[in-house]
Order: sequence, then structure tokens, then C-alpha cells
Amino acid sequence: MKCHHLLKSAKKRRMEVSHLLLCILKHRATYFSKKESWMGANLIAEYMGRTTRKINSKQVSSMLKRWVASGLVESKNREYRFNLKKLGKTPLGKAMYDWLTLPYAERIAFQQT
Repeated sequence: MKCHHLLKSAKKRRMEVSHLLLCILKHRATYFSKKESWMGANLIAEYMGRTTRKINSKQVSSMLKRWVASGLVESKNREYRFNLKKLGKTPLGKAMYDWLTLPYAERIAFQQT
């Protein structure tokens, strides 16, 4: 719970928007079939537009680059899917917090493996 509050308070990096973005992808991966769990940036932006967030597909794509690098999100032909195996039993907020607080050198080493 502490990690979630820390993420929500990090407004400079728009973490509340990233959290919503990953929640949408996680919901889709959990409750839809593998084929239907892939979402394009336009569809994600449309879902987020139904909330109070104003975001376009280019912003969604640029925000997802970080999470594709972390392994939480998979990318294929400009479509994205949440990787439930990578998350395991860890809460989403904790996984996000752990990735963002990881030192840069370790993050680069993780990406190369």
C-alpha cells in the first residue's frame, strides 16, 4: 500500500497515469483471451479518455516504452499486452515502485539479459 501512495504522489513523472495505463492492460490480460488481450495505443487512449485523463495515442506509446523495457508489458506490431508471468503475486504498485527505484546500472543490466 505504501508503494501505491508513493506512486500516486509522483506527479512529475505522471505515475498516476502510468498506473492507470498498466491497470487497464492488466485487466485486459486477466479477463480476456490471449488473442484479445493485445491492445493498440489508440484503444488504450480511448479507455483512458473515459476517465478524467486527457491523453493521446502518441503519449500512450511513449509511456509504454518504459514498461516494455521492464518486461511488464509485451510489444508486438504496435500492440501491447501485460505480462502476467513477470508480475507473479507481486502487487502492481510494488512492481512499478521497485522498477523505478532500481539504480540505473542495474536497470541497464536487466534490460540486456
